[in-house]
Amino acid sequence: MGSRMIGSLQNHHNQLLLFLVGSIIFLQASALTDWDFERFLDSKPKSVPASFDCAARELAYKYAIKLQSFRGNLQSVWDGLELSTRCNQTWPFPDEPNQRWIPRFPKPSQSTSVFYVDPTKGDDTNSGNISFPFLTIQRGIQASRSPNVQRPVTIFLRQGTFYLSQTLQLNPQDSGLTLSNYNGEQVFVSGGIPVNFSEWYPYNVSWNGPKLVIYPNTNNVWGRARSQGDTDYVRFLGFFNTSDQCMAACAKFSQMNTMQCKAWTFHTEQYTDTAWTRQCFAVLDDTWSPTPQGNITSGRYVDKNIWVSDISSTEGLQGVPGLQQPNGGKRSIRARYPNADTEVAQFPEGWMPEFVKYLPPKNYSQAITVLVQNPHRTDNIMFQYFTLGMNGPCSIFTPPESYWCSANCSGGGAGVFETPQGVIYVPATFSGGAGDVTWTHPEEVVVHVWHPAHWASWMYQLDKQLPASHTLQWSFGGFQGARGAIVGGKWWRMVRGQCI
Repeated sequence: MGSRMIGSLQNHHNQLLLFLVGSIIFLQASALTDWDFERFLDSKPKSVPASFDCAARELAYKYAIKLQSFRGNLQSVWDGLELSTRCNQTWPFPDEPNQRWIPRFPKPSQSTSVFYVDPTKGDDTNSGNISFPFLTIQRGIQASRSPNVQRPVTIFLRQGTFYLSQTLQLNPQDSGLTLSNYNGEQVFVSGGIPVNFSEWYPYNVSWNGPKLVIYPNTNNVWGRARSQGDTDYVRFLGFFNTSDQCMAACAKFSQMNTMQCKAWTFHTEQYTDTAWTRQCFAVLDDTWSPTPQGNITSGRYVDKNIWVSDISSTEGLQGVPGLQQPNGGKRSIRARYPNADTEVAQFPEGWMPEFVKYLPPKNYSQAITVLVQNPHRTDNIMFQYFTLGMNGPCSIFTPPESYWCSANCSGGGAGVFETPQGVIYVPATFSGGAGDVTWTHPEEVVVHVWHPAHWASWMYQLDKQLPASHTLQWSFGGFQGARGAIVGGKWWRMVRGQCI
């Protein structure tokens, strides 16, 4: 419980080897249909036998190891190829931790000036040599700028995490400066604040174990299941006559397998689509993404295990926009609905498919359009002229200008930038069948909405919730992707503005 976590959000770019099997299918720039989802529920082309598909994935992993053996066991490639979840293969290095590749650079020439910085043993009053290193990167840069220091300069960072309270400012004076880890040591630079979670107290805990909650007329596998087949985290358990039999099959699956059945969905004999009747599915991850549908029953095992810790005394802490384990560890998932693990969930997991309508966009004054007539392109019918819109709808951008605010923008579905100001939701979808819900602090909620053609997704800071009319209203956000539309897409979700 005394672990340290870092309040920062860092982007980790795993280089995954992509192995393409089968043909490439292109979708029109419109909202995805149910038929589209049937084709794209998993990463295996429907016409390819599973044995061939898994053999191709295994070959791709072996080839990645051959190409980049210096990067270790490449567990990120293994996971990306779904060799465990899709092909039921066992991770070949169970006794080895997931290895992170650490670069090792050649030593600088003797003519190079060298300073050392150590986040645990350093002191900014030291001389900066290997025996008496500085503590902070800022002090190392300051020392490198001395007129008595010969260029080029290398600052070696020793093992550990360097926390930056301010952005490192470099200028032409720093030409010839190299910042490098030392001799292959693992180094992290973080804009976060180290937090000590010294004591934990129970807040909402299921002391007697998971509780089964039944949701009538609720489909938790819509868009994720395949008729009589398996997908990434959904397993077909068979045909049954009652939901109790489906529930028993879920329990039996958990007894017989390492992966546990976290929830189940049963299509009754009366379900409207006869191709799905009497089919039972198990959900193996924590995704709860319910869709209201008649003659379907879903069950979910709810295990509440929420604890709290007082970190208000942490120096420099102003809110908690994110949490991450130290040394580049796993990021915590913000409290969200529908629930899903952002690191591994594949669309449409964790999104709500139902709404009544979106509220109309805000009316802005007309933007000032800049159109350059010459020079211009003549090789196609679109994007011939440089054009730009300023102010008007672009007043929400910094700077307040964009191609998409011009009256002369072109392209498929092109139009002046605008986005909706809210949504009227379906209460049953909004709360997973538990009735309407309200927040004490709705201003802490961020709403994610897909562009209707899936060009990008928008994020909005919620202003207020109107439970009587089942309405969410917002005024700030929607500039992500820069391409607007008068309505949002079919899929949307909600995320708390603070971590828990």
